[in-house]
Amino acid sequence: MVSKRLIIGVFLIFLFLLLATNPALSRINAKTVVVLLDVSYSVVDDAGHSPLENYIKKTLEVIGSLGKNDKIIVLAFGGKRIERVLTAVMPSVSGPMGRNLKAFKRKASTVFLKNLKKIKTDRNYTDVIGALFAAERILNSESGTNKHLYIFSDMLDTVSLHINLRRLAKKEVSSNGIRDFPDFKNTKLHCYSYLKYDERLQTNEFERAIRRLKTFWMEYFDNTKGSVVRYVLTY
Repeated sequence: MVSKRLIIGVFLIFLFLLLATNPALSRINAKTVVVLLDVSYSVVDDAGHSPLENYIKKTLEVIGSLGKNDKIIVLAFGGKRIERVLTAVMPSVSGPMGRNLKAFKRKASTVFLKNLKKIKTDRNYTDVIGALFAAERILNSESGTNKHLYIFSDMLDTVSLHINLRRLAKKEVSSNGIRDFPDFKNTKLHCYSYLKYDERLQTNEFERAIRRLKTFWMEYFDNTKGSVVRYVLTY
């Protein structure tokens, strides 16, 4: 008579082989992560400490947080062109002490940093809206419901919305006039917005501007059906 332990053992081996040879099945509960990385000149500081540096560090942290079978796509955006600087799928087997998974993440980080130096996107402008629609297209092409969108940008869209801190200091900007929104259903949104301080504004004007900026984007994201996990705004 065949023991239950043997039956369970055979079943587990069969299941392991099935998942290992069928990526679609192995990724059923895995995360799909899209990162939007703002590389426009508005997030670059000649002083050596820029918002872009913080965005790169945060992107590396996201890569480091990936688990087995997780997929990540990193898009660098500015004005007229969006470039895919990383596409990576983590292994289904982490290996002894997680060494295999760690090695994959180190490799992904290296490729990301290498490709970031080669980007040719237009950096004179910032098209946040365009980048969000690019993220929607990619996320909708992925199966599963465990989807995450990370946005690393000052969120000052100079192409579709024509907003800047000086304008926001004078008046609020509303999303009421916008008719078309990306669909981020089943997607968790993580927004990290680091701003360069605008010396042309008084402190109260600057604080009013960044408060209005966050209010606008929270209203905007509410129309995308996505779930905002966090919105960090600092300078």
